Amino acid sequence: MNADLRYFMAILNTIISGKNHLNQRRGSSRIFPWLHTTTPKVTCSMHSAIRDLRLTRLDVVHFGKDTFPLIKVVRAIAASRLLMDL
Repeated sequence: MNADLRYFMAILNTIISGKNHLNQRRGSSRIFPWLHTTTPKVTCSMHSAIRDLRLTRLDVVHFGKDTFPLIKVVRAIAASRLLMDL
């Protein structure tokens, strides 16, 4: 990954999710991890985060072209569509 893309991701991550990737909105917690893949999959750690942090939704950002649901509470958001799809 080039330096410009890393800088862009860091800025977006700060704007969208705050310092610790955790954002409080309307009484519910949301988290925005970045996945360095074009084909995201639901992992055990995602299930643990949903359960332990009592997340109502988990949006994961990836480098593919499309935004799509992975499971009911997990959505894969394309980095190129991040500002449009949130």
